[in-house]
Amino acid sequence: MSIAALPPTMKRPGLAFQYAFDWLAQQLHAADGPTGCILEQPLHEAEILSRIPSVPLLPRAQFNLAEAKVTLPAIGWILPQRNGPDDLRSIQKWVQVGGRLHIFAAGPLATLLSEQKDDKRPLLSAGYLLRASAVTSWRVTERFGLHGFRGVAWHFMGTAVGALGQPSWEDRCHFGMRRSFVEYGLGKSFTALTCLTLERTK
Repeated sequence: MSIAALPPTMKRPGLAFQYAFDWLAQQLHAADGPTGCILEQPLHEAEILSRIPSVPLLPRAQFNLAEAKVTLPAIGWILPQRNGPDDLRSIQKWVQVGGRLHIFAAGPLATLLSEQKDDKRPLLSAGYLLRASAVTSWRVTERFGLHGFRGVAWHFMGTAVGALGQPSWEDRCHFGMRRSFVEYGLGKSFTALTCLTLERTK
């Protein structure tokens, strides 16, 4: 499969999406065996293929692997849409016992991202996925957030001092935003994107 180039009219995704795509690509690269990635939006195709040119892309509506009884050690899932815990149960059939499902999902601050302001799709929140995983055979092994309240505060402070003609302070605010961009502590529940790794337990 060849690398899909970004259309000339499409801007490079913001920092949150760049981090999330890089994390997902790293997880899939590290898997011991073939992997796949479930796409909800065609626009995400170029980003994942630019990082892993050979990864099979799986539209969610086509559960071909489940029908073929093929299981993989790892699958990625980008911004899942709402369809209930049945999705996790269906995807479970694709993943080996002990295998991983790597997801980046919309967080409560997702609408602050330029890519998500006009996205009216019914997205699954990270909180919903965590609750659904508790009633299916998945165990959460990794969870962190991207672009939380601290990052947002640094961003707006940088914008304000930049408007006041203080480029050096604007740069400091930008570096502050970069330093606090990944949230592992209590702030991980209040971010724009959440990265989750679920392990199939049975």
